[in-house]
Amino acid sequence: MIEGATIPLYASPDAYFHPSYNPTTGTGITTGFTWSWTETTATLTFSQNDANDNYVEVTAPAGSAGSYTVNVTENSPFGTCNNGGRDIAINVVTAPSVAHANTSVEACEGAPGIPGIIEAVISGGYRYYRLAWTLQIRTVDGATVHYYDDENGNGQAGTPKFAVNNTLASPDAVGVSGNYDITTVSDFLVINNGTRDATTIYTYTLNGINDQASRWSDFLSLAAGSGVNGVAANNFTYYDTGADAITITVHPTPTTGPIFHIDANWAN
Repeated sequence: MIEGATIPLYASPDAYFHPSYNPTTGTGITTGFTWSWTETTATLTFSQNDANDNYVEVTAPAGSAGSYTVNVTENSPFGTCNNGGRDIAINVVTAPSVAHANTSVEACEGAPGIPGIIEAVISGGYRYYRLAWTLQIRTVDGATVHYYDDENGNGQAGTPKFAVNNTLASPDAVGVSGNYDITTVSDFLVINNGTRDATTIYTYTLNGINDQASRWSDFLSLAAGSGVNGVAANNFTYYDTGADAITITVHPTPTTGPIFHIDANWAN
């Protein structure tokens, strides 16, 4: 689970004493039995409607990343007898975050300073990340700005838009943390704006990330809404949504003009 979140747990009742138990509805628990939940460091907190309820909600406070052991014990009403309960390991992880490995650059087309790839560095969280980012491509020629679908100049428009391969609506699936290549252009090219080759700016913006642990931690809030089955990607909580952006500014290569000298008759 993600630190700062709350997840649900329930303990399966003893089948002999609770033959009519239905885990879907939570009904069929025999009167008089109780469940006690503990965690030895007292870091995690529990919210239980009633001790007679085998369901509990576990909260991990901010800054509590680490491994914990939660114990639940079913207690009978026939005196103080139990079998010591059952343990479950709870792994609390920091929220996922993402940052650019590259920095903004400005150079001529084809120059060594233009990066080969753009990388996002994913850290924290657990695994199975969903990364939302965008790419915007535009040309700047004096006061004239155009926007494009790709690095080949397709889909020229006078109003801002994202390139066609942005992932804001359908976040990228990334299995593990570390460096992740988000380059979606064949090369950082200068685009001809219809008049001439113009300075072309590629802006990669990181818009947020979540992971398997954070989506597990969203279960309660999603279940209270439209349900967890088939829930849209943007209904999950996204972290590190500071819109971290870098720009790759590519200028046309200057063309050297002819050499002139004063008129040959000037010095006669």
